[in-house]
Amino acid sequence: IGMTAGIDWLQELFRDRARATRLFRDLAIGSLLAVALLSLKYVSPPEGLGPMRTGAELRAMPEVANGGYPSNYIPIPFVGEAVLDHLRNPFVWLSALFFLVVLGFRGLGWERSWVSMAVASVIGYVLADLLFMQLYIPNRYTRYSLAVVLALWNARNWDLVFDCLRSTAARRALAVSLVTVGGVSYGVGFDHTKGWTDKLELERVCRFIRQELPEGVLIAGSPHRLDDVMIQGKRSVLVPYKLAHPWFVDYYDEMRTRTRAALAAHFAADPALLNELHERYGATHFLVQKELFSRARRQQRVFAKPYSSEVYRMLGDRRDFFLENSPWPSVLWEDEKYTLVQLPIPLTDVRRR
Repeated sequence: IGMTAGIDWLQELFRDRARATRLFRDLAIGSLLAVALLSLKYVSPPEGLGPMRTGAELRAMPEVANGGYPSNYIPIPFVGEAVLDHLRNPFVWLSALFFLVVLGFRGLGWERSWVSMAVASVIGYVLADLLFMQLYIPNRYTRYSLAVVLALWNARNWDLVFDCLRSTAARRALAVSLVTVGGVSYGVGFDHTKGWTDKLELERVCRFIRQELPEGVLIAGSPHRLDDVMIQGKRSVLVPYKLAHPWFVDYYDEMRTRTRAALAAHFAADPALLNELHERYGATHFLVQKELFSRARRQQRVFAKPYSSEVYRMLGDRRDFFLENSPWPSVLWEDEKYTLVQLPIPLTDVRRR
């Protein structure tokens, strides 16, 4: 926001110096307040987070590369590629051609503030790339702001096009065409399931957790599914997935330790590692993702880098898993995909398997 306002100030400097001076004063005050707030993060990070890793350290971590955990940040596309991602959709360039034909170049609707937002987005992306993760994820500077610019630009110019049409029938026909072309352009090739888990799979077990388990429980399991326990089940988890940010040193060191412990317990041959989660962290329940056992037998990826390979090194040739046939006295809930087990597991339950 500050960068957008700064670009707008530079443009105003060439138009009205008096107004630019007043704007500069307001920007300076806002910037000082922003720096004061941000300094709390960089100078004195909250306890448990620790300092931020440098860009060089992060780029060397498999967690932030393709297939990493919790997301793919490396390699960072060139800024031009990030911008083109927004412009290459057929609806965008077909609309632009239509505007030029109907309105002409001089008739195009455009606002100076859109220039500020677009330029600031590009500059923010480049700076975030150079100062990797110190200014957060580069594509966050273009993903939303450029979409807003395109939405505003299209809205303004389509409104001008509609004003050119006198016939109600023509306006209705154009409106139907817009909806059709836009729907096809943005709908074709868009896979809404790519990279996502079907949340309805977890709805039933999360409803049980939310309704039957008291507040104060701590649920362990495969981190990839525990985010939904937090959101849908409204209960605390041992280690999250999307929130396991690797750029905080102390915080991620702890998340790494917990992730390894949770995965080791998931694929363990006996309940010892499960009960260790209870003794060490106070975990009261464990959510079993049954699909992971069949994936392990097929030698497929069971989690993100670098943890999947660590699991296979731990397993060796073993492919028998204690939780695949969970002791029924400890099972609180089960369906075809998930099992919820109470911790600790008594030795008497183990003998009844």
